[in-house]
Amino acid sequence: MTWEIFLGIVALIGFIISVMTPIIKLNTSITKLNVALEALQTSMNKIDNDNTESHRRIWNHNDSQDALIDDHEKRISNIEHTMDLTEKLHPELTGIRVSETTSV
Repeated sequence: MTWEIFLGIVALIGFIISVMTPIIKLNTSITKLNVALEALQTSMNKIDNDNTESHRRIWNHNDSQDALIDDHEKRISNIEHTMDLTEKLHPELTGIRVSETTSV
């Protein structure tokens, strides 16, 4: 009867060890995955913030370029308007201007 109790206790301990070992390994794996996931989330947040800042700088630069292009467009329109008026008032200058630009 003593051996039966001893074998029963050994079988019970063996069963507990065989069940607990995979559970402990699974718990360790889950913990590592949680740490990796938190690091990934932190990295993604940093990338997202950097991306937002980069886009803000690009759009600000784009807006300043739009203003410069608009200014140039206005200046070109004024020059074209002035040239049109000059050609209407002094048509004889049209031939001079064309011949000067082609000889250069």
